[in-house]
Amino acid sequence: TPGGPGPRWERLRGRPSLTVVLVSLYVIENSGIRLLASILRRAGVAVHEIYFKDWVSNRIEPPTAREFELLIAEIVRIGPDLVGLSVRASAFHDMARDLTTRIRAAWDAPVLWGGMHASSCPEEAAAVADLVCIGESERSFAMLADRLRTGGDITTIPGLWVHAAGGLVRNPTADLVQDLDSLPHPDYASPDKVAIEWNRVRRGRDPCLDESLYLVMASRGCPFPSCTFCSNSVVDRMYPGRRYHRTRTVGHVIDEIASARRVFPRLRRIRFDDEEFPVAPAWLDEFCTRWPAEVGLPFEIHMDPRVVTPERLARLRDVGLSMVFMGIQSTEKINRDLYHRDVSDEQVLRSARAIHASGVRAGYQVILDDPVSTSADKRALFDLLLDRKSTRLNSSHVS
Repeated sequence: TPGGPGPRWERLRGRPSLTVVLVSLYVIENSGIRLLASILRRAGVAVHEIYFKDWVSNRIEPPTAREFELLIAEIVRIGPDLVGLSVRASAFHDMARDLTTRIRAAWDAPVLWGGMHASSCPEEAAAVADLVCIGESERSFAMLADRLRTGGDITTIPGLWVHAAGGLVRNPTADLVQDLDSLPHPDYASPDKVAIEWNRVRRGRDPCLDESLYLVMASRGCPFPSCTFCSNSVVDRMYPGRRYHRTRTVGHVIDEIASARRVFPRLRRIRFDDEEFPVAPAWLDEFCTRWPAEVGLPFEIHMDPRVVTPERLARLRDVGLSMVFMGIQSTEKINRDLYHRDVSDEQVLRSARAIHASGVRAGYQVILDDPVSTSADKRALFDLLLDRKSTRLNSSHVS
């Protein structure tokens, strides 16, 4: 149908230059969009980033009519050949579908969906979008841009689902990037950025540059990918026989932070946004040697109870660790039976005591509601949280 998905990309084949708009939905700090923008700019593609709305403490305010107007006006102003939507969560599906319809009504360009929703529900995404990126797709997107410019066949690109004249082509996932150091750093410096929030538009500067906190990831994936509440369990299954969890070198991480310090005037602290902060002995040794000498900023990390030890906490505290976020999620019964998460209550309590004893601030992540827990299950969770042996929760943060 005129308003549905189709082979709109065919008109772009052989076009020597491409302009791409990447739209991040409800994630102002979207490092994936900035990394993809870096990759495409390095390949000679003109890229514009639009950060549309943000979420605060799981509260999602629907876009206003004015905000939709501003977004569409920006896309028309830029005049892209291709529009990419980063659909981070399935909760944004309806809004992304509405937005895709509005884009098609105002500007005749193919629309591509990527992000976790596209990877976990590709059929739903392909019912709306002309192109869908699944899995780890930086290389897929770069290959798409290259083949469009050279007139090549995009229907064989791994990691890309394509609406072609003969129907939907479902390609398998692309190979994983084994050397994460081969990827560029996320681009925070380019002026080709727009932020839309609270019925106004800001152009010409990354919306994160006034923050004092910088988010960095030293790894991809999770060493414990079985937890069914987490997207890593979905992505890990997309790569059977391959290890989705990979780690960057310490030097590459430090280089990224050095780049960030050149453009973040208020940068004061770092948060490692990895699912689990790397604790491999050689990596940790190098990090603890180089961090205080080459960075020297306080930093925050995520740790699983299965890797928390007093020794690791002490080493990291001595080089600048200021806060640990630890996932409790629920009691061991619910963790085991519902979430496939092999963590006991005793491990949680022991780890919480170790964090408290280290003097480092703690943030505990908890799933307070789920479809199957009984009142007794929920009571057991609150008893676990209130156990005096765990830590003094009034000095911590529970989210």
